[in-house]
Amino acid sequence: GTLLVAKSLNEVDATLLLLRTLLLVTGLATVVGTLLGGWAIAARVLYPLAEMAKTARSITATTAHGTRIGNLSQRARRPGGRDEMAQVVDTFNEMLTDLERATQAQRRFVGDASHELRAPLTTIQGNLAFLQHRVDELPREEVRIMLADAHAETLRLAQLVEELLLLARADASIDQSSAMSEKEFSTGNALRPQPVELDHTVLQLVRQFRGRLSIEDAKLEVGHVEPVRVQGDEESIRRILLILLDNALKYTPMNEADRIGRVVVSVERREQEGVLQVRDTGIGIDPDDLPHIFDRFYRADRARSRQGTGLGLSIARALVEQFGGRITAESTPGQGSAFTVWLPLA
Repeated sequence: GTLLVAKSLNEVDATLLLLRTLLLVTGLATVVGTLLGGWAIAARVLYPLAEMAKTARSITATTAHGTRIGNLSQRARRPGGRDEMAQVVDTFNEMLTDLERATQAQRRFVGDASHELRAPLTTIQGNLAFLQHRVDELPREEVRIMLADAHAETLRLAQLVEELLLLARADASIDQSSAMSEKEFSTGNALRPQPVELDHTVLQLVRQFRGRLSIEDAKLEVGHVEPVRVQGDEESIRRILLILLDNALKYTPMNEADRIGRVVVSVERREQEGVLQVRDTGIGIDPDDLPHIFDRFYRADRARSRQGTGLGLSIARALVEQFGGRITAESTPGQGSAFTVWLPLA
């Protein structure tokens, strides 16, 4: 005989269907959750980058005619926390701050340079135009005076252009990684630091400088000088000292209030630096002017009556800084000033 055992599979099919449904729903939920979570995480991570890109686009925005309308004062919004992205945004904003300062300084420099260049050109142009139309009517002596004025302004203009070029070269040499510095180094035009006998260079220049002095100038003296070898460039160090000596003698009267005007140059070694100091007994510098004396084209009220371009101390500072040195100034009005140059030892 045959025994047949049968059982309905409906319950099993229902269970399998439920299981498949659960797996499908769970899988879809997992995928959707993963996508949403990934999108949220990516949005949070990329948000600072998007803000930085938005800020950069806003800064570099231009009109249809190519006129730049961006504002360098804008900053990217910083995310909360102290993670890497927050640090990236902070660095980006610091870069924008430095760029804004550099741009403002450049604009001021260009404006000041344009003004300084325009003044002698106006004098030259006016004198020559006047002579062109009335040279036959003027006395010979007046013609000579006008030509002498034009010649003096031409020399002043040439000096100003030379100093502007020197400042540009010094600025480029401070950052040797810039494209301009690389080109200068490849062509041999950059100032390469090398060992310089500071005491020998200073004594030699002081001897030469004394030959230029007249009886109306203050007394130029050599103070304490010790052998010091520094890292720099001999021609640059000579120019720095020339600027400081010119400044000191210009503002130090020969005799004033029963005092003999004196300018004293000294050289010594202090720890890991060579120190060059020029001290005078001149008119001094007002405390309000002292923080600005190394600014380009800056001239204190008492200095405006004297000849000069207002670039000398700026050039001295730029030359010192390109060799990793520094220059400081101390002054007491009515008693004198002291300029100190610090250069790394070779």
